[in-house]
Amino acid sequence: MKRLKRPQFFFRCIWLLSLAVSYSLVAAQESADTQSIYDLAEQENALLLAIADIESQNGPYDPQLVELLESAGRLALENENFEQAAQLFERALNVSRISAGLQSAEQLRVLPPLVESLSGAGDWEAADDRMQLRMHLQRRLLDVESEEFARAVVDFTQWKLDAIDNPEISLRELAELSELQQLQDLILESLLPEEGRHSYRSAIDALYGASYSDSTKADLLHQLALSRVQEIESRIKAVNSQTLFTEPQYVYRTVCQNQATADGELVRVCYEQPVENPRFLEQQNIIRNATHVIERAERQYAYTLDALRELQTVAPETQMSDGSAIADTITELLELEQELKRSLRSSRF
Repeated sequence: MKRLKRPQFFFRCIWLLSLAVSYSLVAAQESADTQSIYDLAEQENALLLAIADIESQNGPYDPQLVELLESAGRLALENENFEQAAQLFERALNVSRISAGLQSAEQLRVLPPLVESLSGAGDWEAADDRMQLRMHLQRRLLDVESEEFARAVVDFTQWKLDAIDNPEISLRELAELSELQQLQDLILESLLPEEGRHSYRSAIDALYGASYSDSTKADLLHQLALSRVQEIESRIKAVNSQTLFTEPQYVYRTVCQNQATADGELVRVCYEQPVENPRFLEQQNIIRNATHVIERAERQYAYTLDALRELQTVAPETQMSDGSAIADTITELLELEQELKRSLRSSRF
């Protein structure tokens, strides 16, 4: 048998020792993971037993069930069992609505994890319905002038903008954007004096001077800009689909009339007469109206981008809610602006 030299023997021992330590760490981690799974399963079983016990004694709508159903839902969500989590949170929501009322603030605690569970399960339509309910409650329960309401609109706007781009959710884009702009206008109007006529630009100036945190201002300005971009893109898409085939300005109709000849005989003469094409006029109205909306949205986009730049100058360290820098957001919006210009050049505008 070949004997190893002393240095070789030493390094061989070190390698075997490190290998043994690695195996031990992996085994310990697997054991901890297994124990964690068992612990979560035990917690979930205990919660489900407690839920069943309360239901058998007090009925299915006892207010105590809300917290227990929430806790069980969070455990299921942590295990990525999205369908079970959604069922548990949905039950918690129903119990809350029955026991505390349809407009109760308690629902606002249940809805975010319910939306997350439904999204994880791929039930986008139901998730969108629950986001709508959340915004409805926030409009009723929160002060429109508060930063909390502003943050709520930021979250809802982001959801809707993502939903519009999601092919699995069948949304009417322009209707959804109209709803978003109504919410955004609600915030802007709350910052303006009650009397007098106010433009979008004065509203943006008021937002810039509001008592919100810089991060909230940046998020609002960013989403105001994004909703204008989305509006322009939606109008371009709508016009292109409605004017896919260019109608001629005039169409011809056959006109016949009796005419007397030199001999006094009546003969019937027919000819083609040009008349304005009503479909051409309809297309022109669609393009004209869309052009007006797009030009207004472009101006509003420019005002919003200017305000975001000004905020960057005053508070350059400001971060968006997703952790990105305000400078990166401005760069993203400038790139979007160039894409819009290209889209407009290639469309009927």
